[in-house]
Amino acid sequence: KSILGQALPPIIKPQARRLKCNDPRIQNQYLTQWEKYCTQHKLLEQAVQLENRASYPMNTLDQQEYEKIDRLRVDRVRAAEKQCRKLTMGAVPWSPEFQVLTDKIRLWRTISHNSKVNMSVQNT
Repeated sequence: KSILGQALPPIIKPQARRLKCNDPRIQNQYLTQWEKYCTQHKLLEQAVQLENRASYPMNTLDQQEYEKIDRLRVDRVRAAEKQCRKLTMGAVPWSPEFQVLTDKIRLWRTISHNSKVNMSVQNT
């Protein structure tokens, strides 16, 4: 509960994503996989045909066709994303000794960073 006595919603942690948009190699690999799949299964042609014949509100057959195309798209997006890069989470066992070393490294990096910042401020 919060200070005001209300129940807070649970915190939902985001899942790690394999697709990193800031890495052009991974982007190109993803797009290559996606375009190959779309071409093989003629997703664009199916979507255009559905758009041309669909009306508002959509009839049951058109809704089913739309859901089929969307399911294929979502499944393939996930599969293409999965082929982009490996996630290596949990591969390193944790130990108290490991934590001490990690803390020391973080401390020295922080000290090094702060000294560089202070030097650049003094030079201006």
